[in-house]
Amino acid sequence: MGEIEERSERGTGESPERMMPYHRALPAEPKSKLYLGCLNKPQLILISVAAGLVPLIIIITVAAVLATKSDSSTALPSFSTGGDMLDFLVQSGDISSPDGLMATWYHRANSKEEMNKALTSDAMILEADITLEGYGTANENPIPIMAHPPDIYSDNTLDQWMDAVLASRKGMKLDFKTLRSVGLSLDLLSQKSKNSSRGINRPVWVNADILLGPNAPAFLPTVNGT
Repeated sequence: MGEIEERSERGTGESPERMMPYHRALPAEPKSKLYLGCLNKPQLILISVAAGLVPLIIIITVAAVLATKSDSSTALPSFSTGGDMLDFLVQSGDISSPDGLMATWYHRANSKEEMNKALTSDAMILEADITLEGYGTANENPIPIMAHPPDIYSDNTLDQWMDAVLASRKGMKLDFKTLRSVGLSLDLLSQKSKNSSRGINRPVWVNADILLGPNAPAFLPTVNGT
């Protein structure tokens, strides 16, 4: 028994098992959530910011261009109303030489719709017709309006027409269709030339049919030159 106990105390003589170091398993990182099937969150934020900046840049650019155009009328050369229209167009940069064939026109820019079309077109000169409101009727008023006979009513007066055209770079040609509208219209032009902050800073061509031609309509009265 003594030998058996001694062996038990000494052990079997075999070396004990080596203890391996313990490593704690770390949890796996969660996969990034994808948006639209292919974008992670930082990429989505970057694209969203870029998409918001593009319209903002476009708005700022358009506003700058419009502001430049709105100020362009102040850069027009100052001409008297009796100045040369072709010289005016040359100095304003619309044509390269005083050649009437280079000038472009927009005829019968009478109603507000036609006037606005003309103002946004490439035409250099607006031509419009002047008569009196209700001309030849019991409702005739001493208000020059923009209309071509036989029309005697319009949504546009000469006063409104002048303000709109003077805010642009266009030249002006006024065609008088009634004799009674001439004096009232010239008084209005004189008033605008003196009282307007802008004045009339460009030539104004005026035209009137004073003789009846072979194809003149019957409703036009004859004019006594004396």
